Amino acid sequence: MSVLDIPLRKILQLFYAEQKLRRSILKNDIRLDLKKEAGGTRSQGGEFYLPFWSDVKKAHF
Repeated sequence: MSVLDIPLRKILQLFYAEQKLRRSILKNDIRLDLKKEAGGTRSQGGEFYLPFWSDVKKAHF
């Protein structure tokens, strides 16, 4: 998360969070930035469609 383009939601979340939660949020953001710099993405979500369609095909409709 760049300081130049931080979303308002993130700023408010950090301002009103307790110290322990604020630290956790910042550490997670730093970890995601380092992952992106290493050639990955900041995405935390998993793949939805591949497992979904695999299950559909197994159901033999």
